Amino acid sequence: MNRKYCHAKNFKLILQLEIFCLYQDHGVRNEVLVKYPNSLTHKCLKPKIMGTIALEGLEFFAYHGAFAEEQKIGNRYQIDIQITTNLSGAAETDKLKDTVNYGDIYQIISDVMKIKSKLLEYIAQTIISSVRERYPTIEKIEVAVSKFNPPIGGVCTRAKVTLVG
Repeated sequence: MNRKYCHAKNFKLILQLEIFCLYQDHGVRNEVLVKYPNSLTHKCLKPKIMGTIALEGLEFFAYHGAFAEEQKIGNRYQIDIQITTNLSGAAETDKLKDTVNYGDIYQIISDVMKIKSKLLEYIAQTIISSVRERYPTIEKIEVAVSKFNPPIGGVCTRAKVTLVG
């Protein structure tokens, strides 16, 4: 049998506990009520199951760029997004409401790509801010924005900016 311990502030534990409690200072806290003999109780936190949700290779035709011509003729863009978050709820319930819905993420990105912008950095930050607004408990978001055939005066398959927030 594995020994498991519960961290409790200002609480002396004399009895051996057979429960695992993980204390986190950030993110969603799922509490479990632990019952001890002699009617003592203490709240502990369920362990987090952290994971990533990613959408890769999303392509859009949009009108971004620092030059007026780019905003008139448009260009192809690719977005990659990776989200690190607590997936405990979804792993336990098998319910879409308990996870980050990647259909929502796609729609957020699609909406951002419709707004004319000059810089790839601005697009990436707008995506991060918009996703965080919809899903505030996300721990980390990494967004890469690529512009195909950028106008740099030479051969370049794509220019790419990656932000983490």
